[in-house]
Amino acid sequence: MTFRQSTKGKRKGYTLLEITLVMILLVVLVVNAIVSSTTYLEAAQSRSIWTDLNTIFIDNIRFSIVGTHKLPSVHKVEEFLEENHYKTEKSSTDDAMLYIVSAKLGRKEYSIEVADDLIIVKGLYSSKSIVARYRVNETRTDVIVEYTENGEKVE
Repeated sequence: MTFRQSTKGKRKGYTLLEITLVMILLVVLVVNAIVSSTTYLEAAQSRSIWTDLNTIFIDNIRFSIVGTHKLPSVHKVEEFLEENHYKTEKSSTDDAMLYIVSAKLGRKEYSIEVADDLIIVKGLYSSKSIVARYRVNETRTDVIVEYTENGEKVE
């Protein structure tokens, strides 16, 4: 863009059309940056939840199975969450054998359902969720894990 010359040789400045085009270009760039950063943040939250499911939860559950041949109690689940700096809240349901533990650390939220033969961990982020179902195998020596992300089974 160049300054326009008047007939008297003085600069007039940019035209309204040029200024409008620059503003539109800036708006498009800002919107693109916001959309891209939101996508990256959601992907990072998803990876963080997957990491927790494959480290914090599975390691502690596997350790309990090796030592006791059963899934950890609701107290043990709360304990290993608190060791990892999660704020926890426990509630029970009408079924005395099912406990629900809510855990939160920063933007990560988990809902953990603890029963005698099954632990279900729901990792929540944005409007999406990752669910892991932990069960003891038939020989009671290891954990079987089934994952779903946004309702679809993940292998």
